[in-house]
Amino acid sequence: RVELVFHYVGSFWRHADERDPVRQPHALLVGQMIEPVVLATEGIAGVAAIRLRPAAVRTLLGFASNEVSGCFVDLRLIFPSATQLTERLSESVADGERIALLEQWLTERSCPAPRPHVEGAVETILATSGRAPVSALAVRAGTSVRQIERQFQADVGLTPKTFARII
Repeated sequence: RVELVFHYVGSFWRHADERDPVRQPHALLVGQMIEPVVLATEGIAGVAAIRLRPAAVRTLLGFASNEVSGCFVDLRLIFPSATQLTERLSESVADGERIALLEQWLTERSCPAPRPHVEGAVETILATSGRAPVSALAVRAGTSVRQIERQFQADVGLTPKTFARII
């Protein structure tokens, strides 16, 4: 899954290795991950996140999601308004307010619908617990195996086979 994460109270550190922790930005895009990540907070933390549907990532970001797979990206580089959203989240006193702010912010980023055949491939992989062969995904999409692999990777950030293995 790809997430937009907002640390509205406190700071988080990502431990790539124990000698060199990395301070997380207050608003970040977490690309598709294929390995675990260790995070630690300093003191009290306030975190809100938007988990994106796999096939919708490319349409929201406006570029191929495989460009950020395995990456933690300062969200302000993609959406400068993330700074104001993080500030408003920290000023809010209730989770209901925060959810409304996140929904409003996301709605303002109007984007096209995901490609139906990629969304269908994601649904098939989920429904089969990762056991659907890529060739069956291609047949269902009415395209070649290579074409579904390219489009799936651009939209979801991983190849269908890697996504299925994680599922």
